[in-house]
Order: sequence, then structure tokens, then C-alpha cells
Amino acid sequence: MRITNVSLRTVELPQRRVFRYRGGVIGAKRVIVQIDADNGLAGIGEATPIPTDWGHDVEAMHLAILQFIAPSLIGMDPFDLEGIWARVAGAVSIDQATTSMLPERSGVDAALYDLMGKAAGVPVSSLLGGARAKRLPIAAVIGLDTPDRMAEHALDAQRHGYFDFKVKVGVDPAMDLQRVATLRDALGAAAHIRVDVNGGWSPHEAVRLIRAMEIYDLELVEQPVPGWDVQGLAFVRSKVDTPIMVDESLHSIQDALVLAAHGACDLFNIKHQRLGGITPSRKVLHIAEAAGIRCMLGGELESGVGTAIGLHLMASSALFTIPADLVGPAHFADDILAEPFVPDGGHLVVPSGPGLGVTLDKTKMQRYAVEMRTVAMVEEELRTQG
Repeated sequence: MRITNVSLRTVELPQRRVFRYRGGVIGAKRVIVQIDADNGLAGIGEATPIPTDWGHDVEAMHLAILQFIAPSLIGMDPFDLEGIWARVAGAVSIDQATTSMLPERSGVDAALYDLMGKAAGVPVSSLLGGARAKRLPIAAVIGLDTPDRMAEHALDAQRHGYFDFKVKVGVDPAMDLQRVATLRDALGAAAHIRVDVNGGWSPHEAVRLIRAMEIYDLELVEQPVPGWDVQGLAFVRSKVDTPIMVDESLHSIQDALVLAAHGACDLFNIKHQRLGGITPSRKVLHIAEAAGIRCMLGGELESGVGTAIGLHLMASSALFTIPADLVGPAHFADDILAEPFVPDGGHLVVPSGPGLGVTLDKTKMQRYAVEMRTVAMVEEELRTQG
């Protein structure tokens, strides 16, 4: 089996509410990657563009995949993952810039796994060692808003069976304390509450605020200081009782080694989008296992395609001990799958079909399709504005 073509389609899904975090607003455009093989099979994946994180939009994502990644795939065996990614790395010097094209590489990597699973007639989780569970816990992620509105959102999720709540903070310290206090009061003592700072505090500020929040029984604190500050993470971890989880600090297997060596965290947030796919994510899991670091499966408001990717990865490892951030099915008002995921009491079911086990709905792919701008179109827009 050999790869014959790589194609991309962008969709924009309707949202139930605008999602805000410290970096800004997460949009609703998602890039669906398709990889075709000479035996008639096709694999799909999802690349999630978040311009406020990566500094580029879907147009740049299309360019990166089609110009810098796709040419290295043509003619390759999709099962030769190490060969494929070594070829891509040689073409764009990824070895010297490990954070380049991470979401793009993730979408392509997922499509390769989907293609392999379909060729082998097994779910992706079987390719990763087998599914440890068929139904996995997920968290309700509460975006930045006023404390009362955040509590209202959390209560609605609790009524639908959610028991774990990830609360976005990191903009205003006094307001952050009020947010946590309000949610604890609204949700009751049994709810699990964690906060995600997205790197918004200084190390000393983080220690002060976490200590103040610990009376509200925090499950963990995610990325309390900027991603680059490994020493700051280690300092905060040494001064508080609440477990510390990293997200923005973890982009590569090299980052994982450094974090483990410095004792900078208790947990890794494993985001296949932020790490460049399932392939590097599995390597980070091995480092976590060796270092005694627990893990959580992170998400970035994916469509059903990206959700399926995360579920297969999470199902494959017992290191994932915290409910996942796979909130796309609850966040979007519609999806592009023929059989969309439906959260059930704070859980999602792992697909059991070959590959990712999901099928695109052709009608919805057309309904939510986004026309990609070309250079000529941009030039025409600039002339019109001038």
C-alpha cells in the first residue's frame, strides 16, 4: 500500500457559545486532512488552527501541509511512520525547530493512523496496544467569563452528568479567586475543580494564589506560569500541595525530558495537536511512565474527527488518570460526522470500527465548507480596500 494523494478541506462549525481563554477566542474553523492510498482506502485526520496560539490561520495551515509535508508522503507506505516523519523532518529542518507545524503534523499523523487501521481492519486503539476501556471520562471546560456566568455554565454541565470541571483563569488574580469560590459554592463539595492558568501568573504570584485557592479543594493547577519557565514551574510545585500540570511547556519529547529532569510537574497534558500527532505523543507517554508522571488527554475544541483521535489515544494508556478535555461534542451545535459523539454523563464512547471508526457526513461537509482564499484573492481584497 502506497500513498497517492493528500487533500484538505476546511469547515466552520456552529458553536453553542463563544469560548474564551487567556489568549483570546478559540474559533470554529477546522481542517480535515485526507490521505489516499493506491488500494482505494483513505484515512482522515483533523488539524486544529488556533491563531492566538500558533500565530497562523487556516490558509497558512493549508500551505504548510500541502507545500512542506504532503510531498514527503507521496509514494510512502503509511505503516512506515518513522520513515515518513524522518523524511518530513529532513525536508523542513524540524530537528532544528521541533515546534514547527505541530498542528499540521498532528492532522496528517492522525490520517495515517486512520489509514493503517482501515488497512488492518482494526481500531486505532488496537494499533496503539489495545483499548483499556470502552467509555472514557471527560471534563466540562468553563471558558473565561464573569464568575456568575461561569457558574451557570458549570451547573448546566453538572445537570448533564459532568463531575469534573476545568476552569479558565489567569487574567485577573482577584477575579480568579472569585471564580473558583463561586464555582465551588455552586457545584458543591463532591465536584472536582481544577484551574487552567494558561501561563498567566508569575511564580510568586502562582504560589500565593494557589495557596489561597487550596481551601476550595483543587484537583490540580494547569500551567500556572509561562511555558518557557521550567524553573518557575519547579519552584511553584515545591511550595504548594496541589498537583501541577503542564500544557504550554510541553511541545516535544525533548520538553518532556527537561520537565521530568527538573521535577517541574506532577502531570503532563498530552495534546496530540501540540506535540505533532499520535506518534510523538506515544513517545512522551513512555517518558511519563519512566518518570512517574501522570497524564491527561488534552483537547482544543475539535470536531468529531479530532475527538475520535483523542479517544483512541486516551484508551490506549493507563497513564491517563484525569478526565479528558474533549469538549468539542458539547461545545459545537452540530458536527461533520455521520454519527456524532454525544456526551453521556461526563463520558464518551471509544469508536470500535476500523481506523478512527468515524465517517464524514458529506452533506454537512458541504454545508459547513469554508472557501479557502488564494494569494490572488487576498491581493484583490487589498486593492478593493485601497
